[in-house]
Amino acid sequence: MPPRTQRLIFFFLAIFIGIAASLVYGWVVNPREVANAGPEALRMDYKTDYVLMVSELYQVDGDLLGAQARLSFISKNTPLEVITSALVFAENYQYDPLDVSTMLALKSAFEVGSP
Repeated sequence: MPPRTQRLIFFFLAIFIGIAASLVYGWVVNPREVANAGPEALRMDYKTDYVLMVSELYQVDGDLLGAQARLSFISKNTPLEVITSALVFAENYQYDPLDVSTMLALKSAFEVGSP
């Protein structure tokens, strides 16, 4: 067998052994523990972005009950508490003033006519 062919065989054999060993290690020796983390476990920046998206959707459709249902998806707190904490975060991290005003509009809608 020529040396070049022998090198290629050993190369692909090493690749195959490496892949097989990593799969055995990942699936048998040290498998990843699955954690059922819900949306409540999101970091505050993601929650604030979610509140912003709900606010923008409310601006389009005007569905206050839908906004309440969407906000209850990420927190067990009241919608006003969720929006208020998102606004505090947004102001501390200098979100765009237009985004902050969109969230403020949703907050005032909940203050005026809470479903």
